[in-house]
Amino acid sequence: MKKQKPEINDWHSGFASALKLEFMEEQADLEYERENLLNAQPLRIDLLIIKKKPGYIIKNSMGRLFRKYNIVEYKSPEDVLNIDVFAKVCAYAFLYKSYGKTVDERSFGEITISMVREAKPIGLFDRLKDNGFHVAKKFSGVYWVTGSIPFPAQIIVTRELAENAHLWVRSLARNLDEKELRKLIQKTRRLKDDKDKQLANDVWQVAARANQESVDKLKGANTKMFEALMEIMKPDIDAVVAKECAKARAEARAEAIAETEARVKTETEIQMILDMKKEGSTLEFIAKIVKKPLEEVQRVIQNNMSVQ
Repeated sequence: MKKQKPEINDWHSGFASALKLEFMEEQADLEYERENLLNAQPLRIDLLIIKKKPGYIIKNSMGRLFRKYNIVEYKSPEDVLNIDVFAKVCAYAFLYKSYGKTVDERSFGEITISMVREAKPIGLFDRLKDNGFHVAKKFSGVYWVTGSIPFPAQIIVTRELAENAHLWVRSLARNLDEKELRKLIQKTRRLKDDKDKQLANDVWQVAARANQESVDKLKGANTKMFEALMEIMKPDIDAVVAKECAKARAEARAEAIAETEARVKTETEIQMILDMKKEGSTLEFIAKIVKKPLEEVQRVIQNNMSVQ
């Protein structure tokens, strides 16, 4: 039996949801734009976070650097973060600054760049230092980069972030153990707001697909844990059920339409055969016109003698 390819994990959607949960306390003061188009060409910022109150300082260490316009580049565990990626994000910042509606509408001091990855990019750090940049660890997992760029910049290593304070983005990783998954489940269940629950569900889906073996173990751990998992997964289960029901209804409608078309076609052909017979056409001629075997034409006429 051919082995199916594993489902592609949408790390970026999970990250966008995780970051909104990280900045839950400031949700009224932040605006998010996913895949912000820089111009007509396919140049997109992964996530643009606009701080509505520029002078307000975000408590979360991941957002302490933030100014008014904050460009975020997320790299999944499958992606690399090297000096060229760093240069590309800097270029995004320059382009974003240049596309204001008026001259210097977006000043250099109002724009920051953040690059986020699970593992520490040692090679990038070395290259940055070789090129005259200074990399300083400001908080656990948060490194600020200074040097010959006009934008405040930081590199966030999610694996090094404090587990209790940054569970959402830390959960976007492979090799999560059962303890970490339990914490994610518990924190998700404590959420009250429906929008926050949906964001948490997005994070859970990414984490679950990346750690299927650990999730399977949790399902078999005990009844309460299984019920907790079902509670979290219920919206997605409901969505799948609704999709399948809609598909079934569409197929039923298509089948009904096909049956109606077939019936109308048959009735039309029968009427045509009877009309041609009434007009004196030979059976051979009728069979040729309707493209039916002679025997079938004879049967139609015999079965509808009363119509004639």
